Amino acid sequence: MEEILQQILNKLQVVEDSQLEMRKDIHGLTLEQGEMRKDIHGLTVEQGEMRKDIHGLTVEQGEMRKDIHGLTVEQGEMRKEFKTDLLEMRKEFKTDLLEIRGEFKKELLETREEFKIEQAEMREEFRTEQGEMRKEMGFYYASLMKKLDETKTELSSEIKHISSIQKQHQHVLEIINEKQ
Repeated sequence: MEEILQQILNKLQVVEDSQLEMRKDIHGLTLEQGEMRKDIHGLTVEQGEMRKDIHGLTVEQGEMRKDIHGLTVEQGEMRKEFKTDLLEMRKEFKTDLLEIRGEFKKELLETREEFKIEQAEMREEFRTEQGEMRKEMGFYYASLMKKLDETKTELSSEIKHISSIQKQHQHVLEIINEKQ
């Protein structure tokens, strides 16, 4: 009977060890999730830096506008002296300015689109990885529950067996007592 109890204790120890290993696995997954959060934070910082760069471009554009305004003032002064030549230069300047603005706007829109695409891809990758982690966690949990159910069934069977043996022993003892 002690041997059976020892076997039960051994099986309970195996279940306990299995649970400990699963907790270690869960801890490992938690650490990985923390690392992923750090990566996301890094991406957020990079995004902030990109916004600063865009702000810098906007400031430069403002300075360019100021420069253009200064050129316009100079043009007005030159217009007084060289009216004919200045009209031709003004037309060329406006054309160049429109091209520069158009190119700048185009590049800015392309940069925004690329940034949006990259951000969407990163979000999708994160969702995919998070989904895979959830599947793995579900698998480990289901495996643990299955093992626990198997252990319960085995333990119940062992207890019934021990109970049956104990009844047989008691019956034998009663027979021996009756014969004495």
